[in-house]
Amino acid sequence: MKTLRGMSKSLTIWFNGMLIALFPIFELVHDVMPEIQSYLPDNVYKWVGIIVVMGNIALRFKTTKPLKEK
Repeated sequence: MKTLRGMSKSLTIWFNGMLIALFPIFELVHDVMPEIQSYLPDNVYKWVGIIVVMGNIALRFKTTKPLKEK
């Protein structure tokens, strides 16, 4: 139970939760508004993936306690 409470205080969990919520919106906008496709680079998903990985790495360096101790 302590782990579940600690999850609500974890920036890594919040960061990844927000990304999970935003990815479907990102794809919906991409499909619904084809005119923006001409402004986006072909490898936009690669860069989004790199940003996600870098964000997770940065948050892991910031982490000092396990979820049970938060």
